[in-house]
Amino acid sequence: MAGADRLGYRSSVARLRFFFRMAFSAMMRAAGATMLSIATISISLAILGAFALAWLELDTRVADTARSLSLSAYLLRELDAEVAGLAAQSISEWPEVESAHFLSSSGALEAFRRQLGSDAVLLEGLPDDVIPPSYEVRPAEGRRRSRDARALAERLLARKEVEEVRWGAERFERLEFVRRAASVAFSVLGAALVLATISIIANTIRLTVLARRDELDVLALVGATGSFIRAPFLIEGLLQGVTGGLLAGLWLLLLDGAMSEALAQLMETTVALRVAPWIPAMAGVGAVLGLLGAAFAVGRFVRR
Repeated sequence: MAGADRLGYRSSVARLRFFFRMAFSAMMRAAGATMLSIATISISLAILGAFALAWLELDTRVADTARSLSLSAYLLRELDAEVAGLAAQSISEWPEVESAHFLSSSGALEAFRRQLGSDAVLLEGLPDDVIPPSYEVRPAEGRRRSRDARALAERLLARKEVEEVRWGAERFERLEFVRRAASVAFSVLGAALVLATISIIANTIRLTVLARRDELDVLALVGATGSFIRAPFLIEGLLQGVTGGLLAGLWLLLLDGAMSEALAQLMETTVALRVAPWIPAMAGVGAVLGLLGAAFAVGRFVRR
């Protein structure tokens, strides 16, 4: 039984080696078309990868901003602290509010000093009431989108003791807008590039199939199964896809600095994209696209 298993294993390995030799041979015979196919895959996946990395970075920044979102409602300076404290407690009971507390002028100045750290000397000599008292309001979970924050700001402004509400609206709304735009562009462009990549791989392998049509007919006549005939072409598509995916990863590594700088200018913050962990994933996506393209190409000619 063990001998039969070893024989079956050797037969499978030999067959696989034969399939790979056939695939490499076909790629060498159609070197120009193969290189064009690999280049197309690499460019398409590099563009897709760039959009995916940008979208994920924007999504992360929007999520981080939402988690730390807080509204500062600045109050009339003459407002009694005890009255303000009770008002903050009532605001914390609003359904769209997670928490709210009153911060006096001196308390706000002290908090600002702690934020500045060693630069707190810049505040020396300023009066304790340089910062107006405020309600510090944190929106409830699920109510931290820009439209929800704007609605909460308007409700706070409707209170007679509130003079102004600040919550970084411009930056937050810009991040949300860019994220939505990147998502739409990624979806539309991604679908177009995937279809184009599959089509080019399919056409490249279809040329190989047509060039070997007589040989394939002979194989079919002598009893070769459809899977036996299809296997080299599927491996060819797989190899093209993996190679294109790896090249796309290298393109992104080379452009990492430029992409990070462009995204940082767009978001007005520092950005450090991590491309290297994505290279295996891009090779995997390339492999899937290669197999799909090969399957479409061979399917028209090999039905069994």
